[in-house]
Amino acid sequence: MVTFSSNCNFISPYNRNNACWKGSPLVDKLDFFVYNFNMKERRKHKRFPTLSLIKSVEISSPDLNLKSSMPAIMFNISAGGIAFITFYPFPVNSIIIFNLELGTISLKNVKGRVVRREEKKNTFLIGVEFLNLSKRIKKRIEEMAEDYTSCEARILRKEEIICFPESCSYYPLCYKKEKKRIKINSFVHAH
Repeated sequence: MVTFSSNCNFISPYNRNNACWKGSPLVDKLDFFVYNFNMKERRKHKRFPTLSLIKSVEISSPDLNLKSSMPAIMFNISAGGIAFITFYPFPVNSIIIFNLELGTISLKNVKGRVVRREEKKNTFLIGVEFLNLSKRIKKRIEEMAEDYTSCEARILRKEEIICFPESCSYYPLCYKKEKKRIKINSFVHAH
């Protein structure tokens, strides 16, 4: 049985601060679902988060006379582009070249155009559109994004079996607790 607080706001039920949802374990997952649903409408490519992976990106820019590489941390990636966090304020429309390793994918000398820049306390979230990514790499990133999204959907539906290590292209990058459960269960059944 579901009960609602007397000060519930059903006008905007998906608001995190809404008294109806306070204390609900579904709030974060619902926020994630609503966010991804909205992104699906606007974006050409599915993306997946990479911040928890703490992968560094080496960046240079012929446009800005940056010949030496500077570090950045990946935020998310899709077949169409990447977002990363850095201390350097790359201008929108500048061309950058970067290298990064993402599981079994190695991106070397990838060229991109800065399409977004957000600043918070001298730290910048930079959105970059890929300009020269091969079709093969795009396809692999799309597969990873699809597997990530499918996994999130299975978690939301509370399915019994969530993780499929043998067929999941995102599996080597996965940090979810469901993956840890698979490893523990596999160890217990093997011994």
